[in-house]
Amino acid sequence: HHHRFNVAVILTIVAVSWIVVPAVVRIIDSAGSYAPSGYEPRDASRGEWLVNRGPITLDQFVLTWEDAAKLLLFLVVALAWLAVAPGTSRRSGRR
Repeated sequence: HHHRFNVAVILTIVAVSWIVVPAVVRIIDSAGSYAPSGYEPRDASRGEWLVNRGPITLDQFVLTWEDAAKLLLFLVVALAWLAVAPGTSRRSGRR
């Protein structure tokens, strides 16, 4: 049982360091670099672009190999923790 727990912890650490940390760093960097002192002329063109681009459709989303690997890693981590969860051991005679 300890072996499964150790595998689940290691997979969780890998998943967090590969999926969560880069996303959080990207958000912090983008928030830190945006510091307008007032109105920027680009704001009007951004607003027009948002209005003119239309609704978001599924063909705008592309699943890359990296995204698929991250999704697979997330599923493996979830399964690893389900295997460690109490009550999932088939060897225990208790219910």
